[in-house]
Amino acid sequence: MTRKEAFVDSPAIPVEERIKKGEISAFENVFREYYAPLTHYANGILKDMEAAEEVVQDFFYVYWKNRSDIEIKTSLKSYLYQSVRNNALKVIRHESVKQKYADRYMEVARGSHEDKNPYEMKELQTLVNDVLARLPERCSKIFCMNRFDGLKYREIADQLSVSVKTVEANMSKALWEFRKALAQYRV
Repeated sequence: MTRKEAFVDSPAIPVEERIKKGEISAFENVFREYYAPLTHYANGILKDMEAAEEVVQDFFYVYWKNRSDIEIKTSLKSYLYQSVRNNALKVIRHESVKQKYADRYMEVARGSHEDKNPYEMKELQTLVNDVLARLPERCSKIFCMNRFDGLKYREIADQLSVSVKTVEANMSKALWEFRKALAQYRV
């Protein structure tokens, strides 16, 4: 019997230690046991099943990748749930920052009618139209649905039969183009 076989057959060794040593079967067992409950837990925080699945998948990827450096001070179950919770909250904070940043730039793009003369407003409107025309059709449509029609990412995804991640990616692309084009109008 090899050293690895003796290690695998030893139930007295905690599963987190077996994972730390690289035992893939122990990791697979933990993944199978906890994937669904952790996904439901993350969905309770995020209110978005696709985002919840991504958070849990990313967590398990990082856990396996960094397994030799991770020190679990609590139970494995507590560690899994706490890590997924932290990652889900990180996603919420990130989305909040993205939304605030996007709103700020749209305020600049719209500008205050009192502060702008008609020529500046026309120039700005032309610039906005040019950026929308340069964007791929779906990207432009998603941007307009969000910014001009006031739809949330989930609503856009449902209407266009795409994932929320696709909507996020297209919004990021559109906002990047607007940031570049509107750089001269920063306040």
